[in-house]
Amino acid sequence: MTEHDALEHKSLRLVTRKNPGWDDIARACVCFANGRGGVLQIGVEDGETEPPAGQTIPPDLPSRVFQRIAETTHNVSPAFPEVRAAPSGGEVLVVRVPTSSALACTTDGRYYARLADACTPVPPEDMVRLVTEKGALVWELALTDAPASEAEPAHVRRLLNGLRASDRVKDSVKARTDGEVLAAYDLVRDDRLTNLGVLWLGQRDRRARLRHAPILQYLRYDGQGRKVAKEMFGDDYAMTPWDQVEAVQALPVWDESVEVPQGVFRDRVPIYDVEVVRELVANALVHRVYPTSGDIFVSLYADRLEVHSPGRLPVGVTPSNILHQRKRRNESLARLFHDLQLMEGEGTGYDRMYDLLLSSGRPAPEVREGPDRVEVTVRGLDMNVRALKVIAAASVHGPLEERERIVLGLLARGGPSRRADLASALSLRGAADVGPWTGSLLDRKLVTTTGRAAGQRLKINPRLLRESGARMRTTLIDIEDYRLRELLRTDVERFPGSPVREIHARVGAEISRRRVQRQLVALRDDGLIRMEGERASARYFLP
Repeated sequence: MTEHDALEHKSLRLVTRKNPGWDDIARACVCFANGRGGVLQIGVEDGETEPPAGQTIPPDLPSRVFQRIAETTHNVSPAFPEVRAAPSGGEVLVVRVPTSSALACTTDGRYYARLADACTPVPPEDMVRLVTEKGALVWELALTDAPASEAEPAHVRRLLNGLRASDRVKDSVKARTDGEVLAAYDLVRDDRLTNLGVLWLGQRDRRARLRHAPILQYLRYDGQGRKVAKEMFGDDYAMTPWDQVEAVQALPVWDESVEVPQGVFRDRVPIYDVEVVRELVANALVHRVYPTSGDIFVSLYADRLEVHSPGRLPVGVTPSNILHQRKRRNESLARLFHDLQLMEGEGTGYDRMYDLLLSSGRPAPEVREGPDRVEVTVRGLDMNVRALKVIAAASVHGPLEERERIVLGLLARGGPSRRADLASALSLRGAADVGPWTGSLLDRKLVTTTGRAAGQRLKINPRLLRESGARMRTTLIDIEDYRLRELLRTDVERFPGSPVREIHARVGAEISRRRVQRQLVALRDDGLIRMEGERASARYFLP
């Protein structure tokens, strides 16, 4: 099995060499203890999923590993390591680390958290967040004094029917008894309701006793920013999270639409896709920090929708990497939302929102993190008809993957882009990571390229633009180098003694200044222009 947030592999050489890497083992165990627990497999090499054939674990290694973990960590309580024979024929040492009720660290006072398949250090400024998340982890599974028999029958019936009707739930889970299903989803334990169980199944008075049960406020503002409507969902504690999501979805405001020209006809397109609204509300409920107070706000303005959720993003997740990082805060709650089809799967919610927004001609969602809450903004009226037409025309050539629609939407809205700029728009690490996102767009010639490496420029094939009927303003952004050089030489001839900033402004601000400077240097080296001065004070003349 490949590594994930609850599984890590380590080479056997790490603990059998002359200077064993006990610090690496300690870090991995601290990460699991500060999360939901996990399994450390010692004896699997990097990039592999099974130990080498014929590999054996030294008889004294389990006790040595167990002792060294105890000596190098605080608040980590692993089970005694066990030797397991793998299908490959080799042996692996399995260390199971449960979640810790207290914050775990190494003996030298370092804290770590698990982010996807990586163990990352927690800087001092994020320690409060780590403590808060630890409390959130304990919150949903904490037992209440409410017996399971007090669960509201209508809520229980609806939940069980929803899970058994879902294609996201395994048949083996559906076949269990009602009580076993509720226990499998951490709603009931030891014949009592957990906090999560009270939230979904409890009676109103039991839910009212929960600390910080979610309350959702819908606010609407006019063009001058004045509040014109307000509705509360959950303030009387009668609503489950499922009820809250459906109540927001049912608001008539999402039926409002705008006319979009399609040739001689006009189509009506919703200002806000109700699926995007549902995903935003579900994400706010699932990733909310429940041990802290604060309502969820769904604020509708004349030009945008904002959703505010109390608490900050999980440790390691930022507004710039939220599209790619995979980290749950309330895992049992997230599993319920996913299996009931109230939200997308782990780490795919923002992918889906990007797809829905960009393929409908709108900009991507904007995520901001404040000192005590997360805000997500969706622009409703900023609709690009060109993007709608381009993606519709591209779909005629065959089905598009989600990532391909996102890239097409970005190129249709912003015009030709360098790989490096696309990587920035998609919050990728670098230009080399853009390839998986373009998918088959290049092979199918829906997108064409000029240039190489990070500076390679991608643009929508002009043939596809003609087919779509989309009008795109002609710009100099993808002008060939030889044409740009002649344009620059002509400008220097007409305006001798100009600095690069003036030349750049006259030739075209859409061309990058670095590219203009590079071509001016090429002209100078070829003897077609001359330069006086250095750097910012340089002036250009004809020879």
